[in-house]
Amino acid sequence: MKAAVTCTTLLLAVLAALEWLNPVREGLNATYFTNASWSDPPAVSTIDPQPSNDRLLAAFHGAPPQAFSTTWAGSFLAMRDGAYAFGTISDDDSSL
Repeated sequence: MKAAVTCTTLLLAVLAALEWLNPVREGLNATYFTNASWSDPPAVSTIDPQPSNDRLLAAFHGAPPQAFSTTWAGSFLAMRDGAYAFGTISDDDSSL
């Protein structure tokens, strides 16, 4: 029993290390600021699987400040040739 727990723990540690080293992680590096100018120390830095209002609310525990800014950075791996469209929707300002 003790050997099984040790093997499981070791396997989980190896998998966590491989995920950390993965150059093509899923999600975007998200940084949330408590001002509109992307300055001051960030309030939250995390990996977002998909940018959304739900992720933004979660970053600010359901109550974002009146003025805030957010950046999402990452890579896109195209698995097929062709045209891809990216876009944003916001009620203030956004860029891509």
